[in-house]
Amino acid sequence: MSVTKWQNRFTALFLLLLASFSLLHLFVGCFHLLVPEIGYLYLGLLCVFLWISACLPHGILIGMPLSAVLLYYIYRTCSTDLSLELFDVLDRISETYYYHFYLTNSVQAFSNSVASHLVIILFLMFVVAALIASSLTAVTWRIPLCLLSTVPLFAFCIAVEGSPSPVSSLALILFWLLLFLTGDGFLKEGKSGRILLYTILPCLFLLILLFLLCNPDRYQVSEPDTGVSLYLSRIENRVVEWITNRSSMFSVSTTDTFSEDGSDITEINTEPLRTGWGIIGQPLDMTKPYDSSVADEPVFQIRSDSSRMLYLRGNSYGDYNGTSWLIAEEHAPSSLSFAASVLSQSSNAASRYFEIDSEHAYSCLFLPYYSFTASVSDSFVASGGSAAYRGTFFDPVDSVSFSDVEASVREEEVSYREYAHSYYTKLPESTRSAVQTICEENGLYPGNTGIIEQVASFVRNIGTYELSTVPYPDTDYAVYFLLNAKEGYCIHFATAAVVIYRTLGIPARLTEGFAVVTEDSSFTQVTGANAHAWVEIYLDGFGWIPIEVTASSEAGPDAQTDAVSSAFSDSVQDPDPDMPSGDPDHSDEDESISSESMAAPDLSSESDESNDDQTLADSPYSASRKPLSPFFIVLIILLALFLFFVLQYYIRFFLWKAFYRGSNNRKKAVLLWSHAERIGRLGIPIPEEVQNCAERARFSLHEISDPEIRAAESHYAEQYLAAMRSASFPHRIMMKYIYGTGGPLP
Repeated sequence: MSVTKWQNRFTALFLLLLASFSLLHLFVGCFHLLVPEIGYLYLGLLCVFLWISACLPHGILIGMPLSAVLLYYIYRTCSTDLSLELFDVLDRISETYYYHFYLTNSVQAFSNSVASHLVIILFLMFVVAALIASSLTAVTWRIPLCLLSTVPLFAFCIAVEGSPSPVSSLALILFWLLLFLTGDGFLKEGKSGRILLYTILPCLFLLILLFLLCNPDRYQVSEPDTGVSLYLSRIENRVVEWITNRSSMFSVSTTDTFSEDGSDITEINTEPLRTGWGIIGQPLDMTKPYDSSVADEPVFQIRSDSSRMLYLRGNSYGDYNGTSWLIAEEHAPSSLSFAASVLSQSSNAASRYFEIDSEHAYSCLFLPYYSFTASVSDSFVASGGSAAYRGTFFDPVDSVSFSDVEASVREEEVSYREYAHSYYTKLPESTRSAVQTICEENGLYPGNTGIIEQVASFVRNIGTYELSTVPYPDTDYAVYFLLNAKEGYCIHFATAAVVIYRTLGIPARLTEGFAVVTEDSSFTQVTGANAHAWVEIYLDGFGWIPIEVTASSEAGPDAQTDAVSSAFSDSVQDPDPDMPSGDPDHSDEDESISSESMAAPDLSSESDESNDDQTLADSPYSASRKPLSPFFIVLIILLALFLFFVLQYYIRFFLWKAFYRGSNNRKKAVLLWSHAERIGRLGIPIPEEVQNCAERARFSLHEISDPEIRAAESHYAEQYLAAMRSASFPHRIMMKYIYGTGGPLP
C-alpha cells in the first residue's frame, strides 16, 4: 500500500477531527450547553467511523453500522427525554441572542431543565461531521463543499451570540487555511498529506501570534466601535426595507415580542434558601437565635475572571418594625442597574465576568455589584427557576459623569431619587427619637464631612462580633444594640447602621446575600458560612452602593469580609448636605458626589449645561442602539465570503502567471494542461496539442521547443474563449472563482 495514499487519508482524518471538535467547542461555548467531557471522546469515535466510511473501500459497510451502534448506546446510556433536551437547547439559543444584543452585559440565566445536552448535540454533530467527511474526500469541489459545511454554522453562532470563543474560532480558521493549502480535490496519490506536514506548524504559529497580539478578551468597546455599530444598524434597516418593499416572500420584523413583566415566562419550582437567620426572601425575624447547622451546607459555586472579594446581593429589606425587617415595597422602574449604567460609560471601568452554577434554583439570583439586570423588582432579581447563570459587572472608577447616561435612564433616576429619600428614610417615631439622641451624643450630624464612613466606623466599634448572641430582651433591636448590647453578628450591626443613616436623612436599606473570595478563573464553593448582611445607601445620581459595618471577627460566617470591611466605605465623601434631598426639580447635572476610593465613584458634573446637552446628544453611547439581526449578520458574512473568493482568485491568478513566466518550457506545458483540465470539467475538451505537449514534458526526455509551447498556449486560449462563450453564468463563476482558472496567457 502506498505511503502517500495513507498519508493523504490521515490528512483527511486530521482535518475532520479539527473541524468537528472546533464546531462542538463553539456550540458549547456560545450557548452555554451542558456537554460532559466524554462527549468529545464520543465525537472522536464518530469521526473515525465516518472517516472509515468515506476513505476505505467498502468502508461504509463498516463505519455506518458502528456509528449507529455508538449513537444508540449514547441514547440508551443517557436515558433522557429528547424532546425536553431539544427544547432546552433551543431555549438557550434564543436567550443567548436576546441577552447578548438586547440586554448587553446583563445576567444570562438558564433553567437547567435537563442535566445534559449530550444526545441532541452528538446527533447534530454526527450530521455535521458526515457532511464534512464527504466534503473532505470529494474529488472535485472539495473546498466549496467544506466551506458550505462549516461557514454557515460559524455564521449562525456569530449571528446569535455575537462574540464566539476565540479558541474555537482560531481552530476553525486553521482548518480553513489548511483546507485551501491542501487543494480542491482529494486524490489518493496527491500531495495533500505532505503539504499539511509542511504548513501546519507555520500556520498554527502565525495564528497564536495574532491571538497574543490581538487577544479578544482584552478588547474594550470604544466610541468609534459604537459608531460603527449604529452605522451598520442603519444599513440593515435600509436593506430590510428594500427587501420588504420589493418582495412579499420576506417578512422581517425588527421589533421584540418579549414580555416586559415576564408574564410569558413559565415559573419553575425553586428551593428555599435558608441562612443562619432565616430564609432569604422571607421577612427577617431577629427574635430567633442564629442557626449554625446551615453553615456547612453548599449553596452554589462561582467563578470570576479575577481573584477578589465579591459581595453577591440577594434581597433587600425596606420596612423596620423593631424586631424584624419586612420585604421592601416594589417600585417601577427598578433601580438595580442605575450604577452599572453610569459605569458602562466610563472607559476606566473594567468589565468583569462571573459565572454561577448550582444544583438548585432559588427564588432570586445572587449578583455582584454594578452588574446590569433585567429585573422588574427593586430589591431582588427573580431567578425564574434558573440554577446556572453568568454575566458581567463593572469595577468602580474614581470619576464618572451621570450626564453621559441615556436621557431615559437619567429621568428614571431623578424620579427614583425622590422615592428613595421618601421610602428608605422611614422609621418608627420611637426609634427615630431614640436614635436621634444617640447621634447627637456621639457627634453624628447630617452636615459632617465623611458622615457615611463616620457612621460605619461608629457601628463597627460599638460591639464585638459573636454568632452565639441570644435574642435581645427588647422590642427595638437597633436601639438596644446601640445602647446596651456588647455583641451581635452581621444582622445586628447592619440594622443599627441602617437606622442611623435613615435618622440622618440618608436613604439606606439592609441587604442580605453572600460574601466570597473568588480565585482567578476557578470555581469557588459557596456555603452557608458565606451568608452575610450589609447596608446599602443610595447615592443621588448613581444608585445603591454597599457599606460594610460589621465588626471584625476571628471566626464565623462574616470573618472573611473583615479584610475588606471598609472596601465600600473608606474615604467616602458624601453628597452636599445643603442639597435638598429628594427634590425632583434638582437637576442631576448640578450634583457632585466624589470618592477617594474605588468603591464610591465620583459622579462629577459639568458646569456648562449647554455642554452637557451637546455631549449627551453627540455621544454614541447615549444613542438608542439597535442590535443587528441574525439575517443581516449572515448577509454580511456571505458578502465577505464572496469578496474573499474574488480576492483569492486574483491573487492565485497573479501568482500563477508570475510562476508560469519564470518556468521552463517543460513546466509551462504541465501548467497549461492543469488549467485546460479544469476547463474540461465544464464539458470543453482539452486541446490535443496541449495534451500531447504535456505528455512529452512529463514522460519524454526531449525538451519542449518554443514554437511547440506557443502553439499549446494558442490552443489553450481558444479553449478558454470557447468555454467563456458556451458556459452558463454559474459555470463561468465556478471556472474562475472555484476552479481558479485564469484567462488567456499574455
